[in-house]
Amino acid sequence: TSLPRNRLLHWGPIFALSITFYIGTVSTYFAIMWWPLTTLGGFLNLALFFFWNYSTMVNLARASFIGAGHVPLGWTPDEKVPKQEESFDALLQWCEPCSGYKVPRAHHCSNCGRCSMKMDHHCRKNS
Repeated sequence: TSLPRNRLLHWGPIFALSITFYIGTVSTYFAIMWWPLTTLGGFLNLALFFFWNYSTMVNLARASFIGAGHVPLGWTPDEKVPKQEESFDALLQWCEPCSGYKVPRAHHCSNCGRCSMKMDHHCRKNS
């Protein structure tokens, strides 16, 4: 579930992405100074630095842009779920404010007014 672009375009994610980009650029510069590109090892070292810097930036941007996800309003468990030792309904909890079921590991957020997985959607580094 994607959120609006304004989730990414404010000081928190922009600051975190900028710091990450700066640290990656400086560390790549010093890696080239330490191990010149004229050798195979230096080229492989630079390729690994670029790969890790790119991976870090992409994953941080995705964590900032894509939300943690919400339990859909009106969600009810599927009746076709196989019953185990304890009933499936015993694993689910009812959320009074949402008037619906909460999936495992979801909690009601008073800021959003929705149930969210793991409550990590208001991390100041990502939101």
